[in-house]
Amino acid sequence: MAGRAEKQKQMKIKYPYSELEKTAAWVVIDKIIGDLVENKDIIEQTDRKYIAGYLIRELANANLLNNESLI
Repeated sequence: MAGRAEKQKQMKIKYPYSELEKTAAWVVIDKIIGDLVENKDIIEQTDRKYIAGYLIRELANANLLNNESLI
C-alpha cells in the first residue's frame, strides 16, 4: 500500500485538475483556501491546486455548481 508521499508523487505525474484552473469556481475556492490558511484555520499539507481541484470536482459531481462556475 502506497503512503501519502508516494500517492502525491503519483498524482504529480498525472495532474487531473488542470482544466479546472481556468474556471470561476477555481478563483473563489483558491481564495477561500488562502483565507483559511492565512487565518490559521487550516494547515495545507497538500499542494493547494490538488485541494482546490478536488473540492471543485466534488461540488460539480454533487451538482452544486452551475455551468457558469465551470467556465
